[in-house]
Parts: sequence; C-alpha cells; structure tokens
Amino acid sequence: MTWLLHGARDQKDVKPFLPLLSGLIEIAIGIYEVTGAAPNHLAGALYRASLIFEAADWIEGAFVIIHESIAKWQKLVITQDSERNQQNLAGAKRQLEHLESRR
Repeated sequence: MTWLLHGARDQKDVKPFLPLLSGLIEIAIGIYEVTGAAPNHLAGALYRASLIFEAADWIEGAFVIIHESIAKWQKLVITQDSERNQQNLAGAKRQLEHLESRR
C-alpha cells in the first residue's frame, strides 16, 4: 500500500489529494507497527512517507518521518549489515539533505 501511495504522489490528478495521502500513509505505517512488519518494510514506508509529505509541502512532517526512517535503517545496518540496508540508509540520508536544502 505504501508503495502505491508513494508512486501516486507526483501525478497531476493526485496533487489535490496529497493531504489525504499523508493520512493514508500514516495509517499504513501504523498497520506495519501493529502487525510487527519486518523492520526494513517499516523503514522503507517511513522513507516513502517523507517523500509524500514533501510533495504535499509539509516539510516539517517530512523531516520528522525521515529521521525515524534513518534511525531504523541505522539499526538494521548495525544488526543485519547488508549492502541493501546500507544503500537504503544512504538514500534516506540523501532525502534528509534534500529537505535541509528546502528550509
């Protein structure tokens, strides 16, 4: 679900509904947390949420969420060091840098 919401964020017809997408992605993250989804799925959903919040011009919300994603990716790199986790952590850090440039 989070992947579909993420993919829709830049579609012209979706722009008016971005505030709804932000709410839906938060619900999806809540479902991931409650159901004990794999940590990498939750970290990825948080990353995509940051992109959706940014597209909705909610930069502060995007900051909060990307910091959560980075923390989860860092933990994964420490506990399950893999190239994929390192790449995802690097991508989340790039998103943080991008958001900082928008401040």
